[in-house]
Amino acid sequence: MSQNSRVREEAVIARYRMMSYILLSQLFLRSPRVEFLRELMKSLKNIGEGEDTPRELITIKRILEEADNIEDLSLELRKEYTRLFLGVKPGYSPPPPYESVYRGEKRLYGRYTLDVLRHYARWGFDPKKALDYNGPPDHYGVELAFMAYLCRLEEEAWVKNDAKMLREVISEEKRFFNEHLYAWTRDLLDKLHKWARTDFYKAVIGLVERLVEEEKKYLESLGANID
Repeated sequence: MSQNSRVREEAVIARYRMMSYILLSQLFLRSPRVEFLRELMKSLKNIGEGEDTPRELITIKRILEEADNIEDLSLELRKEYTRLFLGVKPGYSPPPPYESVYRGEKRLYGRYTLDVLRHYARWGFDPKKALDYNGPPDHYGVELAFMAYLCRLEEEAWVKNDAKMLREVISEEKRFFNEHLYAWTRDLLDKLHKWARTDFYKAVIGLVERLVEEEKKYLESLGANID
């Protein structure tokens, strides 16, 4: 493979990864109101159903397309979203999806939160501006969005053939993924699996699981032989 071909391929992969992270981030951060479900349906309209398409994504697409009434589906999913992601109360829902809570600190804005903030600040990522989000910055959806942000920077570095930037951003992707996002994914997904009732959110959980395991393998090899 020529150098130019490799650059194009790596840039395309970075963009695909970015889009995957963005989708999952929105599914964690946005309540499934009617307007969001319609946006989601539109974005998935041209997704094929071949062997390469994750079966969980096909499930989400079919649920949206086959719904008799989008308002009724929205109501059902909003109830599920509240239980799964807002940490209503013990015995009714899992803990809210904040890293500091899941990694043993049992409170918000612990040392993991502060370290996440340092990563964001170092790379100019502002959840308020990027996501219109004002909550704790170690929310799983925000961490997914930060990985999407890094993938976009990686794509730009490939296009510009900026080896220095590539080394730096790939190093950050690996560090943040392993030290933060991946470190508490398993515990979070186990609890979400326990509480999920709708096929929609079961598929969302499965899609996250698929992505992070693929990312774990991909990131181990990413960045080799950058000149």
